[in-house]
Amino acid sequence: MSKEKASQNSEAKIAEAPPPAPPVVADEATAGSIDRIRDILFGEQARDYDRRLSMLEGRLLKELAAQQEDTRRRFDAFETYVRTEIDAINNRLRVAGEQREELGEDLNRKLLETGRGLEKRVTQLDDHTAQAHRDLRQQILDQSKALSEEIRLKYTELAGALAREAQGLRSEKTDRSALASFFSEIAQRLDQERG
Repeated sequence: MSKEKASQNSEAKIAEAPPPAPPVVADEATAGSIDRIRDILFGEQARDYDRRLSMLEGRLLKELAAQQEDTRRRFDAFETYVRTEIDAINNRLRVAGEQREELGEDLNRKLLETGRGLEKRVTQLDDHTAQAHRDLRQQILDQSKALSEEIRLKYTELAGALAREAQGLRSEKTDRSALASFFSEIAQRLDQERG
């Protein structure tokens, strides 16, 4: 406080003092004495300002260093977090890729098994169909033979019956012929008796 009052008093004295006369010639001796006067008048205040500026600069440098350290720490933590997240995402992507690959292989295996099963069933169906065709052909052949035999028997039976009927008709026809000749003969005799 007393230093501030002293500096205020010094400033008041300087303000009351008449303005200095313009220097006629400035030489080194005059410049050196001016510096000494300035040091006498403002030296303590300048040193106080220098000290305060040094303290303020030191505090600012400490705060800046602390802020830099905090920023570096936060950046390192953020970088670690980002790396951890990237690693986790990469792991999830790798696991998902492996699962997709396993699923694809499983689907391929199932498709192959299904294809083999279908091929086996188609082969079995072809075999079954071929066997059914053979059995059907055999049945048709057997029935055809049976029908042919039955037709032959019926034909033989009918031919025999027809032959018997024809024989019967012939014998009846013969009787008719005989009857016709007999009637013809009677007719001639009757004509002869009339005539």
